[in-house]
Amino acid sequence: MIRLIVPNKEYLQSYAEAYGEYVEHNVTTYAFTDVSSCDIFEKFDRYRTERDLPPDRVGGR
Repeated sequence: MIRLIVPNKEYLQSYAEAYGEYVEHNVTTYAFTDVSSCDIFEKFDRYRTERDLPPDRVGGR
């Protein structure tokens, strides 16, 4: 069964590798965040708590 989990540092390397594969293969079906461009945990927390989001975005409550 597939389930969503809260972002966790334990999986950061796997996420970064997936991002790299998407870039390498020019996949655009999912908007991965480049972990080298921002604090990805802070970004996800802002979405989770609906804080300081861009006007065209909604959170994950």
